[in-house]
Amino acid sequence: MGLRLADKNSLHTFLRFHSFLDIFIRWAFSTIDFYLWGLVGVILISTTKKSQRLGDLAAGTTVIDLKKSVGLQHTILEELSLDYQPTYYSVIKLSDNDIRIIKENYQRAKKDNNLDTIDLLTKKVESLIGEKHKYTKSEFLETIIKDYNYFTQKM
Repeated sequence: MGLRLADKNSLHTFLRFHSFLDIFIRWAFSTIDFYLWGLVGVILISTTKKSQRLGDLAAGTTVIDLKKSVGLQHTILEELSLDYQPTYYSVIKLSDNDIRIIKENYQRAKKDNNLDTIDLLTKKVESLIGEKHKYTKSEFLETIIKDYNYFTQKM
């Protein structure tokens, strides 16, 4: 595609490979960027369209953030109230990986309003834990995830 990262997080704005000169220009202008405790750099970053400092503007580069933000919703963890009472005690038969798969597929199916997937997932979980759902299928899957969290946090 013609893209390459240099300086760990800098991309040439014209989508071409960085040259040594590009990297040198960014470095050389950093003294101006950090003049007066970084005031010049802060002003330029806050006023330029792509949040570039002087070294980036001179070299024709843009800093990009490659980090993915990870929140609690991306893990198997769930927030539970202090007075939470589990419903399905046989949920301890499941592994962390089982719960991760259940949670990811349930969230995707719920977002896409895919009732067939929720139905298949419910049947599979019922067969794994040996219990039938007592609520709606969505409530069942949400309860399974919370119950698993309850028991694993207590161990």
